[in-house]
Amino acid sequence: MTPTLYERLLGDAWHALPDVLKQVHGMDAQFAASGEMNVTLGRFFGADFVRWALRMPRTEERVPVELHVRREGEREHWDRRIGGWRFPTEQWAEGSLLIERYGSLLFPMAISSDSESLTHWSDRMLLRALGRRWPFPSWLSIHSWGTERRSQSTPDAMDVSVRIETPFGQLLVGYDGTLQVPA
Repeated sequence: MTPTLYERLLGDAWHALPDVLKQVHGMDAQFAASGEMNVTLGRFFGADFVRWALRMPRTEERVPVELHVRREGEREHWDRRIGGWRFPTEQWAEGSLLIERYGSLLFPMAISSDSESLTHWSDRMLLRALGRRWPFPSWLSIHSWGTERRSQSTPDAMDVSVRIETPFGQLLVGYDGTLQVPA
């Protein structure tokens, strides 16, 4: 069987991941999970406009979440639904980086893992337009990081925490919660 995207990116570290994370990132063709998230929005001048432009969610607690992942060759299509917010992305590897595309925006991400969790982070952003990639200056690039770990409270579940920030460290949106992974 061909190694999955995350197996290739993590190399030998893949084997140390908790089983629930291997199940999520080692699926053959399709995967689905559901749960609840708390969504937190940052408060600063212009935040509402940025969230509107990127179609980010409103502040809510215990929002229903659905995750659908479809693997096609060496790429994965992630469709997250957090309350009324739909966040479809495409992921692939370039060298040691995970690239995640949201609309015309590309986020190169470093990933790491240990026996408890998988972490990804990005401090760069590119615009894909006219058949080229245009880097955003660092002072305009959105930063993000997220962690997935085996849930401490729910068997066969993973806890997810994601933060998306301005280049100056101000929170745009964060979401935290638990996804139940079907056996």
